[in-house]
Amino acid sequence: MSKYSFWTHGTDVQIEYPERIKGNPQRAGWGTKIFQDSSFNWFHFAIPTPTELGDRAVLLSELYFDVKLGPENVRITDIHIREGAGNILKGVAPSDLGPGTKTSYKIGISRKKITKSVVLSLKVVFKRGTPTAWIIFECAGARFKKTRIGALAQ
Repeated sequence: MSKYSFWTHGTDVQIEYPERIKGNPQRAGWGTKIFQDSSFNWFHFAIPTPTELGDRAVLLSELYFDVKLGPENVRITDIHIREGAGNILKGVAPSDLGPGTKTSYKIGISRKKITKSVVLSLKVVFKRGTPTAWIIFECAGARFKKTRIGALAQ
């Protein structure tokens, strides 16, 4: 099977509760930096999603994201992956996605046939403290594989 990766830049991240962040997001060539001093927020990446490549259906096999978390008071706690409005995965983030982390994180998917757009959502918890908690979103992406149309049940 052929593999194809599609990416979106960190400047494309969508903030679910913009009223909770401190100031405006800082968007630059390196991504988006968000400051928040309490509560939680959800951040969403719409991944460019092919549903057919040539004469073949498409399977989602992996998702990726690159983030940098501030040195204190911030942690990614939940990861959701959706296809359209439906859930592909709802999970708790691993404990290594905490303060001071700069990571390229990969999530394996069990070869899900894709027929709608894919969204990666990250729940981030910010604690009050000094310095103000922050996170930088650098990019997010997905790897897709081709298979014969109709070869897999949805």
